[in-house]
Amino acid sequence: MVSQPVMPVFVAWNTRRWMPVGLGSFRKHFPSWQVLIIDNNPVIGEARWREDHEVERLWIRSQPGVMVVQNPGPSRTHGAAIDVAVEWCRQHQTEFLLHLEPDCLISGTRWYENLCRGIDSGAWMVGSHRKEYGPIHLTPSLWRVSEIRSSFDYANRLPDEGHSRFFELFRRDWLLNAITEAEQDTEFWRTTWDTGQRAWFDCAVADKAFHAESTEDFEHFWFGSDAYFTEQQLSGQPELKEYTESAVVDFRESQRFKKGVRNQ
Repeated sequence: MVSQPVMPVFVAWNTRRWMPVGLGSFRKHFPSWQVLIIDNNPVIGEARWREDHEVERLWIRSQPGVMVVQNPGPSRTHGAAIDVAVEWCRQHQTEFLLHLEPDCLISGTRWYENLCRGIDSGAWMVGSHRKEYGPIHLTPSLWRVSEIRSSFDYANRLPDEGHSRFFELFRRDWLLNAITEAEQDTEFWRTTWDTGQRAWFDCAVADKAFHAESTEDFEHFWFGSDAYFTEQQLSGQPELKEYTESAVVDFRESQRFKKGVRNQ
């Protein structure tokens, strides 16, 4: 039985390189907390499965204080994985969901204290990074589970554009212009809520979305799952190097374990 009122949540998806940084640096500053990881990696037999996914799966399941829940699929979007975490929180009567991403380096607790101040003020969701076109990003963010009213997955945005406050809260034209200037395809962004944005909009129209002050003790690299660290990053941030070097040893042990299982 989980008794802590806040459940930190990571989604594992092709994050063998980054998960030791996000999870390791969080556990360093919140050592007694349990952590929920939604395993969003493909399973053996699925088209996109690679051995790296199985190595990460073995590693996260070996970490102390970590509960792992497999996303049953079929959708492997990040939002679908968060929906699995929300349902887990509801089933376990967990009051708050704290969303984090593996490509983050945590070096203190002030970022979390700022999120809590937003919740204490009455907000349903709090995040410390606001997109230039309006929505508050998911990382880091703290959500009151009982007030989550929409899926975190992609959703059709067009019905919500008729809301009287839509254009006050969401700078659609700015976003489309920025994407056009970057010479990227605007088709998705013309019609679709990105991950978590529909859930944010529910809070925002009720004046229950709070933008917390960002702090220097939470660094989000915005690398995504497929990118690796540069030598400049590793040399300039000893903590980052510490987590990545220790992970190499851990992952080698996972590889040995995996091969041992196969040879039995």
